[in-house]
Amino acid sequence: MEKKRHGAAGKMAVGLSALAVAALAAVGYHFSYPIDAGMDHFAAEADRWLRRGQTETYEYDIQMYDPLTLGSLTYIPFDLDGEI
Repeated sequence: MEKKRHGAAGKMAVGLSALAVAALAAVGYHFSYPIDAGMDHFAAEADRWLRRGQTETYEYDIQMYDPLTLGSLTYIPFDLDGEI
């Protein structure tokens, strides 16, 4: 009885398939916890995002400062439990 050899191409296909599945899972996970672009509920959304995947209920202390816009990007400095 002869053993089948898959060779480098087969191993590469399996590796690329696993990488594609991991990338799709990461994208899906990212979009499960979006931050509102209007920044109306940033603190609440950031708290929800920080608690993602946790079973314990811990409410983070988030202190937001004035937003800083540079070009098309807006940065919001904030303290998370007393640390920037």
